[in-house]
This record gives sequence, structure tokens and C-alpha cells, in this order.
Amino acid sequence: MRLGKKCRDELYHENKDICLTESQRFYLQCTATLEKPTLSGIAQKLGIAKSSVSIAIDKLIRLGYIEKSKLEKDKRVSVLSLTELGNRAVFLDQEVHRLATQKIKKSILSEQEITQLSDIFKKDY
Repeated sequence: MRLGKKCRDELYHENKDICLTESQRFYLQCTATLEKPTLSGIAQKLGIAKSSVSIAIDKLIRLGYIEKSKLEKDKRVSVLSLTELGNRAVFLDQEVHRLATQKIKKSILSEQEITQLSDIFKKDY
């Protein structure tokens, strides 16, 4: 998808401190959409093994995109939250989708296809 890459390159050029893979961006988006994200909750939502989620989230913690804290009521449960850097990365990713959608709207799609594309981008992970 060259259009998405072009939009991403434009936005990320001004935000060089944000450097993520596609899968890391996906984990950040998923974390942002859950009310109280946990490793188990993300694994369940994505339908993948908790161990895979744990490896990816640990790396995002080391990179400074996510923080992990214990629940006051149950110290056994760790809740994840986005840091300021993580929130910026999620915002930039949403902007990439918005810009790509705008560019596509102006070029090749019918109104019905534009509506379908917008619905896909809005779809919950």
C-alpha cells in the first residue's frame, strides 16, 4: 500500500522519535481500544497466544510506548497504559489512515466504496 506508506512517511518525518513496526503499531492500537488492557485481554481480543503478546508488549515497554502497573484491588493483575509517546504514535497512525482515506477519496473510489473504506478503518480491532 504505497499511499499509506507515503502518508506515514510524511507524518513520521516530523516525528523521528517514533519508529515502530506494523505489528507494534497494531499492538498499540489494540491497547488503546481496550478499557483496562491486560496481556490476557489483548491476547483474547487478537486471538493469539498470551506468550506472543507478552514478548511484543515487553518490547514496547522497553521502548517507552507502554507502561505496566498493578491494580490496587488485585496486585496479581497488571494493567497496561500508553505513555505520552504511545499516545502520539496512536494519534499519528490514525492520521495516516485519515490522510490515506482523503487521498483515495479524491482519486479512485465511488461514494459507496469510500463509505465502505471508512467503515473498515473505524472497525474495532
